[in-house]
Amino acid sequence: MATGLVSDPFSSFSVDVNSYRAPALNPLSYNSQLQGAAQTHANDMSANNFFSHTGSDGRTVSDRVSDQGYNWAWIGENIAQGQTTATQALNGWKASPPHNAILLSSVPTEFALARAPGNYWVMVLAKPQ
Repeated sequence: MATGLVSDPFSSFSVDVNSYRAPALNPLSYNSQLQGAAQTHANDMSANNFFSHTGSDGRTVSDRVSDQGYNWAWIGENIAQGQTTATQALNGWKASPPHNAILLSSVPTEFALARAPGNYWVMVLAKPQ
């Protein structure tokens, strides 16, 4: 998989996430503003060699999403590092109770996934206001 933006709904990741959430939960739709927030954070972690939900500048997922002009009512973020595929990142999140809770939350309606060099993965899930 190429570094950078993951194009959804053309990515199999979208199918995998929504299959995992079905049949009890509504499918998530790809959102380009969330993509910008996810890619910004993945790039930051890669460039500055760290792994945290807080950016190197002290900003949080809510800051990054708001910076993209997304007016959110709910937001969640999953991060991973080292997995070589989106499927591996997803499987890691499924196996982690706090990350799995975000994946299976009934609240979000939209998402995006990003990858940066060093296999830094960021998934942002949200519900707009």
